[in-house]
Amino acid sequence: MALTVRFWRVVKKVNSTYRPAAADGRTPIMCEANEPMSVQHPTIRLTSAIDNPSQFNYAYILEFNRYYWVMDWTFDKGIAIATLQVDPLASWKDDIGSSYQYVLRSANTSDGTIMDMIYPLTSKVTMEKHYAEFSISPEVQGCYVIGVVGGNGLTQYYYLAAHEIWDFGAAMFGDTLWANVCADDTSAQSGVPGFMKAQFNPLQYVVSCLWFPVEVPHSTIKYNVKLGYFETDFTAYIVPRNSYMLFSDTIQLSKHPQAAARGDYVNLAPFSRIKLSAFPWGEVELDTVKFHNFSYVSITAYVDPVTGTSKLYVGGIYPNEDQVTEILTLVGNIAVPEQLSQVLSDQFGLATGTIAAITGGIGYGATGNIGGAIQSVVSGIASAADAFHPDVSTQGATGARILTSPVSIFILQTFQHIVDEYRTDLGRPLCQRKQLAQIPGYMMIASPEITADLATKTEIDQIRSYMESGFFYE
Repeated sequence: MALTVRFWRVVKKVNSTYRPAAADGRTPIMCEANEPMSVQHPTIRLTSAIDNPSQFNYAYILEFNRYYWVMDWTFDKGIAIATLQVDPLASWKDDIGSSYQYVLRSANTSDGTIMDMIYPLTSKVTMEKHYAEFSISPEVQGCYVIGVVGGNGLTQYYYLAAHEIWDFGAAMFGDTLWANVCADDTSAQSGVPGFMKAQFNPLQYVVSCLWFPVEVPHSTIKYNVKLGYFETDFTAYIVPRNSYMLFSDTIQLSKHPQAAARGDYVNLAPFSRIKLSAFPWGEVELDTVKFHNFSYVSITAYVDPVTGTSKLYVGGIYPNEDQVTEILTLVGNIAVPEQLSQVLSDQFGLATGTIAAITGGIGYGATGNIGGAIQSVVSGIASAADAFHPDVSTQGATGARILTSPVSIFILQTFQHIVDEYRTDLGRPLCQRKQLAQIPGYMMIASPEITADLATKTEIDQIRSYMESGFFYE
């Protein structure tokens, strides 16, 4: 069987639709096919002698309308014999290019929001730290909020400056309060302390003592503090029970150093991580899927002045926008409970020890030995309590000031770099349906469906296999 064959010397990828120009090939020559002959794997004999036929590695057979790779050259008595194998991508390039396929990867165009996991991470790490304007100095004196049960049986909350805690302690165990106690006890008036008054513990009316490292809203007028039924000469500001906004702030977010070159996906984990450190609310890893599009992280804290419980609302602000999109809420306690302790007397009213300090607050301070105030009242019966062990009353729990002072709220971003890409031969994620001729270059197709005129099933299967594994439309 006579065949018209054009030969080329080409450099092309096996998985490419590239077709060499006719002008670049040798003038077509007539060849004779060895029979029986396969259309996909023909063996042809050159009936015309050509110089060094082994220099040619590509061919086109006019009668079959197919392009072929030269698999081997053999010679028989001076006759050159070419063993060929069909190149289905080049043979049906037009059908492939006109088809619409779902393109997974493309070197021509891409979607930078789709994560590209083909490239491994390197050990190179870049970190950036951005601080909020709100902070608490380690030298902060803070203030106190004291919860006291008044004469109506309800708890009233009072604001005390840091230095006023000493005065409050002196008032609780001072002469004025004990004079009021004794004035209400007929047995005490006759010179014999009553059993109830001997057991009286001023701290039983103090239900809470919280130290705040920040200012707490309070009244502008001071009121006398009343411990149950008993009046004191101590005055303090009243704290309202409604919560208040402690601060509202924004923290800048940076982009991954490779984002401009590689795509927005590198702003997501595992390439990027965003950690918010905001004690006492906590330290939390922010979801990069939710936060990577924001230009700022927004933080707003509200505080309950009665309990110190605080909510930190964390959100984000999109570029060129002012509106905050809230994402999550963190709960912490901005206040530190202070431990209140008093060595109580026995039934005769005399303690064998001194009054223990209110941790971090009431104790031996500028006012002197507070314990002396109690001893001056009951000193006449000091020897009556020698056999009794003191009883200790404790309210609240000792907090950790290290969590609330100092406070520096910041965002720590960690960026892990990825290796250099090979876009021309590996492409980038696209995940769109496209006409292939419109996006030349490397591409990878998902579940390709192709109709190729006159192609055999074997050839169509080969085309689909190339398209699924990645090929070049050239």
